[in-house]
Amino acid sequence: MEFLGDAVLELVLSHKLYEAFPEASEGELTKKRAFAVSREHLARVCVRQKFEDLMVTGYTGNAQEILLSRTSVLSNLFEAIIGAIYLDSGFPEVQDFISSCKILDIAFEQIVSDPKGLLQEFAQSLGFPPPIYKLISKEGPDHELRFKIGVEINGTLLSEGTGPSKKTAQTAAAKSALELLGKAKTL
Repeated sequence: MEFLGDAVLELVLSHKLYEAFPEASEGELTKKRAFAVSREHLARVCVRQKFEDLMVTGYTGNAQEILLSRTSVLSNLFEAIIGAIYLDSGFPEVQDFISSCKILDIAFEQIVSDPKGLLQEFAQSLGFPPPIYKLISKEGPDHELRFKIGVEINGTLLSEGTGPSKKTAQTAAAKSALELLGKAKTL
């Protein structure tokens, strides 16, 4: 079921992305779709929709909790649900179901809310290791420190960010990298 659901999901999202971004290149649309159908993203959608409550396993207690916390299990569950709806009710109904899950809305919200996570997924979608954040400088008195952090993907420094904490500077660097990649028509 998950095999069929995966294919149906990609078709529906491809159509929606094509309509939403008529001027986008094939590469841009492919990357947007890849993020939307990534295991991590589908698992988040599955949890948000509480679909894990529908899953029956041979496990109980802690073993079942561990199983249902796995990204691969949750994303496969979501794809299997899509496949079952498609077989049972047809294409128009599965399109409505996918739309009701707001998969693309949630994907685009993530761009704003979690730039570090999105940058990591982008790097992994290209087969690269996760981004590396390096401290470039730390300035100011202890009570007003400013950190400057650089972010690298596959050995290439993409951008820098600053902030009052390392975490804030890392987030700023990731956001800057995503903006740079977007301008370069690769995101």
